Amino acid sequence: MSDKLIEGKSFEFTGLSIKTADSVYKTLSHPFQLIATNRTNVQETLMLFKYELTHNFTNLNEIEYLPINSTVDVQVGVLRDYGITTGSTNDNTWTRRELHVHQDGAHIRMTLWNEQARRIQTSMV
Repeated sequence: MSDKLIEGKSFEFTGLSIKTADSVYKTLSHPFQLIATNRTNVQETLMLFKYELTHNFTNLNEIEYLPINSTVDVQVGVLRDYGITTGSTNDNTWTRRELHVHQDGAHIRMTLWNEQARRIQTSMV
C-alpha cells in the first residue's frame, strides 16, 4: 500500500473491506467504515471531473439537539482564542486549540485538533 497519500491528488483503492462503523468512534454522517488489509492496493488516478467540496452548515442553536460526537460545519465569529496546547498520550503527540465562538446570540466552546489547530499561527480573535 502507498506510504503517503498526497492532498489534492486522486487515488483508487482496491481490496478494501466494508463494515458498519462503531457509533462510539464514528465521526462521519454515513454508517460505514473502510478497512485496509494486506490485500488492499492503492494507485494514483486522474480525476476526470472537478470535485466541489460541499458544506452542510449547522446553526449553533441546533447543536444541542444533535447526537454526541457529531461532525458539523459552522460559520461563527471568534470571541476568544485560548491558545494552542500540545501534549502526548500513549506516545501519540496531539495539538489542541480552544476557542469561544458565537453566532446569532448563541455561543459555545469549540475545540480544534491537530492540523486544524496548527493551521493559523496567530490569534484568531
